[in-house]
Amino acid sequence: MIGDPGILLNPPTVIRKKEKIAAINWVTTFNRLYGQDEAAIENALLQVSKKLIKSGYKILLYVFWGSDREASKRLYDNLNDPLNVTYDPSLYSEEELIEKLSVCSLSINFKLHANILSLAGNVPCIALGYRFKVFDLFQSLGLENLVVSTDSDTLALDIMEGIQEIELNNEKIIEQYKKKKEHFSPLIIEPIKNNFTVD
Repeated sequence: MIGDPGILLNPPTVIRKKEKIAAINWVTTFNRLYGQDEAAIENALLQVSKKLIKSGYKILLYVFWGSDREASKRLYDNLNDPLNVTYDPSLYSEEELIEKLSVCSLSINFKLHANILSLAGNVPCIALGYRFKVFDLFQSLGLENLVVSTDSDTLALDIMEGIQEIELNNEKIIEQYKKKKEHFSPLIIEPIKNNFTVD
């Protein structure tokens, strides 16, 4: 069980209408990831983004940390489609980012916590499995089928299959997350209430 405190985050109080937007969080770990080939991952995201645009999506490239900006901006420049792609270099609080993501139909995220914020905003996500902790968390949430390993030889295809899964089972995915949130939240809160003391 992975007790990520991000699970305690709540969705926005005002429910806004979903739009056909795919949010993408792309960053760098300087190739310290499964597959050790960030260029291949970026190329797969480029292919996926173009396919999404062709099928009517808008793309939102967003950052989680200041160091995310360079990789995200490079993807924006390579897409070269300002009509359909927005690059947002702003750093938001978790509440602001959940609000921003909550209008999206789906997200594709590199950072583990970007996935949690997406799910907190009731937005199903594809997690790029760059380290074991990503697989661990999504296994504990019962959403392991939405993790795509960064060392896959068919990364773009795997992401597109995940997107198809989201399009077919959007509400089911969010209900699964809510069920696990309800289960794990008391387990995460209890040690905090007890000042992390053990009997």
